[in-house]
Amino acid sequence: MKAVEADRSSCFQVSHFSNRILVDGLGLEKFNLNNSQLNAVADCVATMDNNSSSIKLLWGPPGTGKTKTISSILWAMLIKGRRTLACAPTNTAVLEIVARIAKLIVESSDGSVFLNDIVLFGNKKNLKIDDGNYLSKVYLNSRAERLLPCFMSKSNTGWRHCLCSFIDLLVNSVTMYQLNNEGKTFKQYLKHDYNKLSRNLRSYLTMLYNDHPRNLETGQSFQCMLEVLELIKILHALINVSNGGDLWSNELLESTIEEEVNPELWPSQLASIRTNSCNKSKFVAARSLCVQELIYLRMNLELPDCNNTRDVQLYLLSRTRCIICTVCSSFRLYDVPMIPLELLIIDEAAQLKECETLVPLQLPGIRHVVFIGDEYQLPALVKKTVYTGSKLSVGVVSPYNAQ
Repeated sequence: MKAVEADRSSCFQVSHFSNRILVDGLGLEKFNLNNSQLNAVADCVATMDNNSSSIKLLWGPPGTGKTKTISSILWAMLIKGRRTLACAPTNTAVLEIVARIAKLIVESSDGSVFLNDIVLFGNKKNLKIDDGNYLSKVYLNSRAERLLPCFMSKSNTGWRHCLCSFIDLLVNSVTMYQLNNEGKTFKQYLKHDYNKLSRNLRSYLTMLYNDHPRNLETGQSFQCMLEVLELIKILHALINVSNGGDLWSNELLESTIEEEVNPELWPSQLASIRTNSCNKSKFVAARSLCVQELIYLRMNLELPDCNNTRDVQLYLLSRTRCIICTVCSSFRLYDVPMIPLELLIIDEAAQLKECETLVPLQLPGIRHVVFIGDEYQLPALVKKTVYTGSKLSVGVVSPYNAQ
């Protein structure tokens, strides 16, 4: 595979071994890249730190690892927190890109990159993505449908209503029972309401943890979600034990929740709860920690108020770090108010006409472009003779091949 850089008509072989230091700590050693591939990734990483704009071209015949290089560049951009748009002329090529980067994330991520960070969009029928397809995890329409219930703040069954109801149950269960016992014993009341609310809350937490875009500001919130899911399970086991003993005493259920909140201590507190063999103290500690973390989520996890999937789609596109689609589909991004994209990667660029590439190239914020292709692929073609003199049939890679 060969790489060239276009900068005021200059063209040279990329062999910037000094850039290798820039990819240290990105986890690329797990991907078994050869020198050419690693140099290409390192050069892209180095370029992103420059204030000037750049256009690069990576080319090579089939079998030289171009798709592997693309997925490695996307991985590096995700680690670096750079917003990237990856395009290709066809749905087949787009699916190959998203399948490769999704596989890298699932198999290689150490918790620094998640499937939440990428989104695929396009025509569902043409992409052939149904609910059973594993790529539905990153497909925009499917993700928006899953998240919509979490974002309907005015609904009596939405995420925020469920969150507040669960906190209220853990903090004020005795008072709530006295007002709404409906002829049940306290044990029956608590088990029924806890099981119902915890089931709904687990569902919302799982959806948010797996589908909501992540960034540095939401890191603690996602850690809370993971810990709360475990605390819900611990409390469920204690509340549903056949012989609860003094777990049902008013004194225990009205015990004060610790007001001093230090998220840095929560992982160690949870570890202590796991190993606690005394059900009474385990219940008190789990209840207190669960309430603290839920209150943190209520105060710090800001979710939009959406009433339809279209609004959720716009929200996801505006925040996801890596967007993948066909070149033609990228026009939809012009209507999305978003944090500007920084890098555009176009695969199979030899099959594109210059006029086609203008669709993603003119998106606001894009300063760096990487064209990836094979000079031996069938070139872009315009059949209508009326366009012959307009040069619309000129392929985007053709001028570089001539150099």
